[in-house]
Amino acid sequence: MTITQPGAARLFCSCAAARCHAELGLASRALKILFVAVMALSACASGSSAAQDQVASETAAVETPVLEKQRPTEEPTTVPTEAPAETPTEEPTPEPEPLSDTEMIALARTTFDADTRPGELIAWDHLSAEAFGDTVRLEICSWTGETVFDNLVAVEYQIQPDGTANYIFHSPLPGDCLNTELINSALAFTREFDTYWASVLEDPTTFDLEIDRQFGEEKHLETTLSLVSGWVDEGVHWESHSFDGELPGSTLRPIAWRSFDRPDLGFEVLELVSCREVSSRFGLYLDDVLIDDQKATGAVGSNVIHTYQLTRAEDQWLVAGMDGVVWADCFAQDWLSGLNDWKPEPAAWDLLP
Repeated sequence: MTITQPGAARLFCSCAAARCHAELGLASRALKILFVAVMALSACASGSSAAQDQVASETAAVETPVLEKQRPTEEPTTVPTEAPAETPTEEPTPEPEPLSDTEMIALARTTFDADTRPGELIAWDHLSAEAFGDTVRLEICSWTGETVFDNLVAVEYQIQPDGTANYIFHSPLPGDCLNTELINSALAFTREFDTYWASVLEDPTTFDLEIDRQFGEEKHLETTLSLVSGWVDEGVHWESHSFDGELPGSTLRPIAWRSFDRPDLGFEVLELVSCREVSSRFGLYLDDVLIDDQKATGAVGSNVIHTYQLTRAEDQWLVAGMDGVVWADCFAQDWLSGLNDWKPEPAAWDLLP
């Protein structure tokens, strides 16, 4: 059994109290030290944060790039674009080569054909042409179709550097010409007339006044109607006539022509003359009996000379009159001289080209 003495207890207690007090003092100092340390650390931490802010600010000031986390690479969308148009290089336009005289004349003629001068024409023939400088002078045989006459005219053009021809003027020329279409259309008309008239000669009862109006001028119709009426009344007809409808192919001598005005009759005349073979059976018949062969005493020729006197009305040919000699000899003398001796008036004859 432990007996505790009161003194010892007080000593123990004192010792214990002293030790406790010492321990408490130590603890108190330790806390103070710890507090100071914590405060120091806090100050350091605070100073470190400020420093960090300053560094961050300076870092931002120098704009140091910060690498972000790379995203997966995406292919860029390609927008199609047109290639820029190339600007053509302008080259100086070369001066056109000057036209030759032949080219200038061809250009002037083409221009005339596109726009005839003077006025509207049915037909025209280009005759001679001359180029001098930048000017071309054309000689034209023109025909309006309104009359039996054609016109010989000069037409001038100025040739431009751009290859065009400008009309300058026209003027009539002295002399005569014969337009190709004028004479060709007249000959074509004689062929139509021959074909119609041949049927009337062979059978006068086929005569039709309305059809005849298409071929004859009014005064000619009166003569024709009188003749045909007499043949019908007498019952006669013609055989082996020379209206073959083949001129100019059937003529034995060149066709001659002349044109003149007949103011007394009120029209102009283009007269054509031909020489054709006549058949030995030619003549006027009653049934099969020859009544009249129109052969003069002493006639020994075997040709027939026909003249067609043509005029123009409403842009067409008409017969104004006819004449002729049967059983003639177209070779007895010079053909042209013989015609001018036979019918010298009202104008001289000339041969078709």
